[in-house]
Amino acid sequence: MIKTSIDLFDETCNAVSRGELDKQLVPLKKLIEERLSIVRVDADIKDFVVGDRIVLNSSCGTKSLIGDEGTVVAIRRSKITITFDKPKGRFARTNSKGEIYSANAVVPISIVDKI
Repeated sequence: MIKTSIDLFDETCNAVSRGELDKQLVPLKKLIEERLSIVRVDADIKDFVVGDRIVLNSSCGTKSLIGDEGTVVAIRRSKITITFDKPKGRFARTNSKGEIYSANAVVPISIVDKI
């Protein structure tokens, strides 16, 4: 039986979750980050639509926001407007009922990855 790339991906994911590749995690991480940086360069504003789920990547200048997830709420010419799932800092707002909600943040597409 010929293995497809999906089969190999599943095997690799399973091996990582079982701890079989613990010694290779750092090189794997390096390869993945290099590939992500290439893919991010190829990202285009047309790749995003309202409602897309995103995560802030390591290119984000505000280090405390790296890894935060959110949703695209608007598209601009070269940037997207997002709201955060768990807003914090200057993006956290409180309404009259005391509920916390996210302020809109306009960000370049280079600092987000689609989920």
